[in-house]
Amino acid sequence: MILKKLFIKNMFAYAGEIEIDLEPKDNKNIILIGARNGRGKTSFLRIIRILLHGVKENKDFTENDAGLSPREYAVGKNNKWEGIFHKQIGVTKASVKGIFELNNEELVINREFEKTSLSFGEELEVFYNNARQVQGQSFLDNLLPKNFAQFFFFDGEKLENLMNTQNLNVKDSLEVLLNIKTYEKLIENIRNVQKEYKKETKDSPTSGEIEKLEYEKNSLNSDIKINKNDVESIEKEIRILKIDIEEISDKLTDLLANKKSDIKPLKEEKEKIEKELIDLREYITQKIKGMDFLVLMLEDISRNYLSQLEDDKTNYQLDEQLKYFKRTLNSMIPKIQNNVFDPDVSYIPPEYNLNSDTTEFYQNRIKQEADKVWEEYKNLKSKEIDKQIIYYNDEDKETLKNIFESKNLMYERFSHLQKLENRLKVIKNQLEDATDNINENDNYEKEFKQEKDELESKKSQLEQKIGELKKDTELKLKKRDTLDLEIKNLERKLNLSKPILNSIDLSDELIEFFQEFKLKLLHIKIEDLETEFNNYLYELAHDKNWIKMVKINDRFDIKLLNFLEREMSINSLSAGQRQILATALIQALGSVSQVKSFICIDTPLARIDLENREQIITKYYPKASKQVIILSTNSEIDPSNIEYRFMKDFISKEYTIISNNYKSSFEDGYFNEITRG
Repeated sequence: MILKKLFIKNMFAYAGEIEIDLEPKDNKNIILIGARNGRGKTSFLRIIRILLHGVKENKDFTENDAGLSPREYAVGKNNKWEGIFHKQIGVTKASVKGIFELNNEELVINREFEKTSLSFGEELEVFYNNARQVQGQSFLDNLLPKNFAQFFFFDGEKLENLMNTQNLNVKDSLEVLLNIKTYEKLIENIRNVQKEYKKETKDSPTSGEIEKLEYEKNSLNSDIKINKNDVESIEKEIRILKIDIEEISDKLTDLLANKKSDIKPLKEEKEKIEKELIDLREYITQKIKGMDFLVLMLEDISRNYLSQLEDDKTNYQLDEQLKYFKRTLNSMIPKIQNNVFDPDVSYIPPEYNLNSDTTEFYQNRIKQEADKVWEEYKNLKSKEIDKQIIYYNDEDKETLKNIFESKNLMYERFSHLQKLENRLKVIKNQLEDATDNINENDNYEKEFKQEKDELESKKSQLEQKIGELKKDTELKLKKRDTLDLEIKNLERKLNLSKPILNSIDLSDELIEFFQEFKLKLLHIKIEDLETEFNNYLYELAHDKNWIKMVKINDRFDIKLLNFLEREMSINSLSAGQRQILATALIQALGSVSQVKSFICIDTPLARIDLENREQIITKYYPKASKQVIILSTNSEIDPSNIEYRFMKDFISKEYTIISNNYKSSFEDGYFNEITRG
């Protein structure tokens, strides 16, 4: 719908007859109208609204005239409001006429007003395609319902108020705009048909009782619906909380995993080494206590003889020296034992604590004493020895081998003991470092746990609320079922005819069907609105990082989420940011509702910074509608400033509202600048 021409007579600031051509040309959709404050910009916007929706049928008036009755709005109220009639020239008649293009046909709307001593008169004529519409206002309401006006004809300074659904009753308007109210009206009509059917039983003694039960049932249904909507809304909030809790749990899991990964292997290795040390010390201690170790250490003395045996495997006879040496060695073992384990040596540990110092001590002592035996044997060797040859059997040879091998094993055990002790020291140091790191992360863990506890507490409260709502719903459902049974029993007692009963049952099914359909449609429309809202917001906002997304619930409550997907308060935003949000909402509503209407904006850029002004001018205005009428002061859009240059390519026509002796009129050009092609 495009407003081609507007005729104003004696309304608000406009005295006499005013005609203005507003039809866009050359595929340019912006009509730019400039005016200084107090010259008639706001009056122009009000006249547009009055043209479409009148005065008498409106129940309240917004903006500065809030709280006025239709009569007060028309004729004025003391010194607070001057009314719609031009005050300075003292007229009693006023009118506004608009010529529109609608679906390639001509639409003419004409409203005339007359002031009387007690009230005022209002006459409306509507012609579409040269045919007079008998129900003119109904025709216009179907074309553009009154609730829609705030989304298409608005003051930019107050645009941000649209983000508050409570202030302007936006919920009802949105339901109408998204065609949700149609189904509520349909349900209401079906119920009215039900009432007509049931009127036939009005004279029945139980008809009043049935009506009472029906009222109670309807009240229960309303309560059940509210409970279900609340549950759905709370469940959505719980899902968001669960995501936050899961994220924190993952962080805690990572901390604990790091803690375990840092310290667990070290503890396990420490325990393993300590156990191995205990076993090894016990083994060596027993060997020392049993004097096996002493014998093994004396192997060095007889090594050369064993080597001779190995080199000459065919010689199975040995010199008597070997036999004598063995006897000598065996006789000297007690002496070596007494010398090595002398109880008077104070620095020998009372317990066989086999650390490296103790091991080295025993090794040196045994070697010293064994060297003495060796020297003694060498002295004896020079003497004449019996030439008798003895037989050295394989068993003796194997025994000597085992002695050598066991000695080497003992050396290995001592060496392994030293390595284990050194490794144990390293591990203990690493454990201390790891413990320090764990203590450092304990603060993070504490913070995460506290935040998680808070979220869990909030979730529990919400879950408790859901439980209460579901319990209440269950009770109401049971009560409703009981009422249904009572109603049906009473209806049967009324002896209604079968067709009537069938019609009533069918109407119940239809009501249930349309109620479900309405809810599904509501969800679809809200999803579409939410998607379009986010798309337009991203396109319009210069800063893409101040908000991640907008969420809309079934009650049309608007929630803003930051990039951490946490809710932001709309009140925390600047007035300009709220205006950007409202602009995106209006654009989304126009897209989803598919309402094709021109747009009229008063004070469009007052609270918007330069960067976002460019986005609004270049991204919103050219796409908002086939016709966008902008009412601006030169402080917002000056012919010489950058905003005008942004808009220039989209401007079809330019006007300036001038005032002479309190009489406003239009002249070509924007603030006395001649319209440019």
